[in-house]
Amino acid sequence: LGVRVVPEVDLPGHSASWCRAYGEICEMGRRMVSPASDLTRRVIADVITEVAEVFPDAFLHLGGDEVVPRLWDNDRAVATWMRDRNTTSDRVFVDFVRYSQQLALSLGKVPIGWNEIVGVKVRQPTPKALSIDYDPNAVVQVWTDYA
Repeated sequence: LGVRVVPEVDLPGHSASWCRAYGEICEMGRRMVSPASDLTRRVIADVITEVAEVFPDAFLHLGGDEVVPRLWDNDRAVATWMRDRNTTSDRVFVDFVRYSQQLALSLGKVPIGWNEIVGVKVRQPTPKALSIDYDPNAVVQVWTDYA
């Protein structure tokens, strides 16, 4: 028995505080981190690595909820970056989830994500093509009554 403390590094949404500290890693609306910045992955890797070292628990929550991919579509730099890579904002979200999960796994942590990581958004399903890309070792935490 006891108390289990599981830290949550909630990305790529809910990142307003990240955007205040590191504006260059965010989309122009300052609500989500930008996949178009190489610095974004470096900062995220540094933070997740440090959190993994500080918290000895096997689990690390990576969030993934309430993401608004169209914010990336509306950001000129991110839209150009996506166009150059022939990808979409929904696909970028899936890739971001995969990157975060693989990072946690590489640090010996079991990643946890909100139900959106498996393609169930807050009020609507994500296209089925996106719902198969989460890591099978990840724990999915359901917070909505939709799932």
